[in-house]
Amino acid sequence: IAIDRTAEDLAQLRRDQALARVEEAHELARIGAWELDPSTGLGRYSNQVYRLLGRRPPEARRWHRFDELLVPADPATATQTEQLLAELCSGEPVQVDVLLPLLSMDGRALMVHLRAASGIDEAGRKRVLGTLQDVTEREQSRRLLREREEQFRELVRVLPDGVVILSDEHVLYANAWAASLFGYGSHTLLGEPLSALVDSADLARVRSQLRAGQPHLGPGHSSVVAMQRADGRSFHAGLAVGEVRYGGRDCKLLIVRDLSDAERTRSALETSNRELQAMAGRLFSLQEDERRAISRDLHDDIGQAITAIKLSAHAAQDEHDPQRRAEDLAQIVSLADTTVAKLRDISTLLRPPQLDALGLEAALSWQARVLFRSSPVELLAEIEPLPHRPDNSIEQACFRIAQESLTNALRHARASQVLLQLRDVGQRGLHLQIRDDGEGFDPDGPRGLGLIVMRERAQSVGGHVRIESAHGEGTLIDVHLPYQAASMAAVESPEY
Repeated sequence: IAIDRTAEDLAQLRRDQALARVEEAHELARIGAWELDPSTGLGRYSNQVYRLLGRRPPEARRWHRFDELLVPADPATATQTEQLLAELCSGEPVQVDVLLPLLSMDGRALMVHLRAASGIDEAGRKRVLGTLQDVTEREQSRRLLREREEQFRELVRVLPDGVVILSDEHVLYANAWAASLFGYGSHTLLGEPLSALVDSADLARVRSQLRAGQPHLGPGHSSVVAMQRADGRSFHAGLAVGEVRYGGRDCKLLIVRDLSDAERTRSALETSNRELQAMAGRLFSLQEDERRAISRDLHDDIGQAITAIKLSAHAAQDEHDPQRRAEDLAQIVSLADTTVAKLRDISTLLRPPQLDALGLEAALSWQARVLFRSSPVELLAEIEPLPHRPDNSIEQACFRIAQESLTNALRHARASQVLLQLRDVGQRGLHLQIRDDGEGFDPDGPRGLGLIVMRERAQSVGGHVRIESAHGEGTLIDVHLPYQAASMAAVESPEY
């Protein structure tokens, strides 16, 4: 009897082709299939399972224990694998989805993804069906990504700039510096709208940058905008805008650098430069004024006195009357005395001789007496002897600062009393104070040349001048100077 098996053979061929395609797909995906008989603990495994674990596939598929293939990477994994196989062979319904660190036969570290579930085979017998997939590269990529994310978070955390990530113009992330910069707590900044961070005057410009979608990061690409703190105060900041992927979303990245200190420094520098330019111009003008004054004094007073002496001398030579000759000679002596006194005054203006002959303490006492001699203002002078003599440049600076301060108190303060103090302060050098009870002024207002020159004199020798004054509260000029002059490069203004 002839039996036609054509249909059966064709069906088997199709099954074999389907299995081959499944095997090929598993190989491409690096997935191996397996089944386990829970009653015996034995299993059958696809060729890909053997290849995945670094083993040669057998010529014929056979049943054997799963643990003959698995080599745990460490004792903890060995314990986990033992418990897992016991669970698979328990006969109870199972559902397993676990990552196992294993070793291949050549010693390579593997990370495999094992999945398993209870099932029934074609004969109705209980089976555990599962897959084994090599996810080593995927897990390495995930680990590397986590490390990069940690590095990014640490970098952002210590970055001395505010970093803000926006989604739909609301804060999705902000580092601690940004929270501090805007005056928020570390979490309260989250969810805040862009309009709460940017001053209304610059909000449209910032939105335009964000809509453009072009990164503005990098040197020379940040713009200066007015930002806004939680308390409503504005501050200038350098703002750089970029695009970033965060939390699975396309977001906007803002890097904010506080320019408040830089702006204050720039403003102070501009003010200082203007003052220096004004001072340079005034110094030249004062120099010329002093030269003209000295020239006028020499010409008008000294020159005329010498001319009068000369005329009196000629008259005395031609005078035969002894009494008149004696009068002419007496006039010559008087004119000479007056001329010497005027020369001494001119010399004192240039540098008081008391400073060289007697020192700083005596020179200050003399100058104070001269200035207040014909003034109704009461002078209280408390000048203590210094333990040793300062450098010439220190004495000159201290004397001129005191001279300028006392003169200002007499001319402008409308004071009833002025206190002059000089004392030694040990390691900090010498301390000069001039205090009056006059009208006072605003130290932050436009400063006269005298105050600028006082500061420059002190700083040029390594000292420091502090000025305290207010309208109706008098003025204090507080000066600290070293005993030995310091170069300008070494000067650091101390705080007293």
